Amino acid sequence: MSKKIIGNTQKLNNPKIVGSGVVCKDISVDVDSYLNRKTTSGTLSKYLKAAGGFNRGLWQPPLVGELPDGELYLFDGDHRRALWRIAYPNKTTMPAQILKVSDKAQISKLFVHINKLGRKSLTPNEVFVHEYYSGQEDARITANHLASCNLSVALGTKEKGSVVGAINGPTVLIQGFRSLLNSSGLDAAQEASAAIQNLWTKQKIVRIELLRGLARVFSSTPFSDTHRSAFDNFLHNYQNLFGTQNDLSTHFKLKGGQKGNKDEQCVALGILLSFRGWAKNAKGKDKITLKTFNKSYSAIVEKLQAEIG
Repeated sequence: MSKKIIGNTQKLNNPKIVGSGVVCKDISVDVDSYLNRKTTSGTLSKYLKAAGGFNRGLWQPPLVGELPDGELYLFDGDHRRALWRIAYPNKTTMPAQILKVSDKAQISKLFVHINKLGRKSLTPNEVFVHEYYSGQEDARITANHLASCNLSVALGTKEKGSVVGAINGPTVLIQGFRSLLNSSGLDAAQEASAAIQNLWTKQKIVRIELLRGLARVFSSTPFSDTHRSAFDNFLHNYQNLFGTQNDLSTHFKLKGGQKGNKDEQCVALGILLSFRGWAKNAKGKDKITLKTFNKSYSAIVEKLQAEIG
């Protein structure tokens, strides 16, 4: 998270102070759990593998609720307790954070707050930035691909180092960009990114649906020089017609069938079908007859239709 709070801070002033704080102390490692989730060996293995073993510096004491009669219940941290047991099989106690509660109902409220309401999950973009700075090889490779497309992945904080890829390039969603590379390749990604940035020169974001659909067209369509010139004029015309990347992408997706989990194929198909209609009625060098269009692109259209189902 950024050091500076982003957004309207007025509503954050003078919050109500609730609870009596937390006390850290050693308690029995066998303390009872309160309605917790399953503790699985698979999750424990994943944690150990990710940290290269048991990392005591990263291990945080579990949260334990203390009832008025002194009874203790662990309500957040069963996997951490299990890791402690694995790392220190001979220890009978472990550090814990103790919160005084009035009853078990309050423990449930704390459980919901900790695991749902009071936690902000990492976004894929946030994870990617840290994977890059950790030296992860595939993140470094992807960052180079982003830069070659004049695209970036950013945390949105404007702090130094918070942008990966082309520092001054528009941002993109990393999951969609990686999917694009897998389905259409880097050359098509570069071509699609350049086309979108030429149409929206001042946009700070490249919409991933439009980028993926356009890249799919470029990766599978053998444009001649004449047809490519007509296609560029078609995109410029539709950009003027629809205005925003979102509106244009939505139009293409609807035109292509708008089927769940097939956004890339639907947008690509919608682009080609829209191009067919536009080029048929165009004038001069931009005009492409239906016969010529079908000869050049019917196989690609049919392939996309088959993928969409």
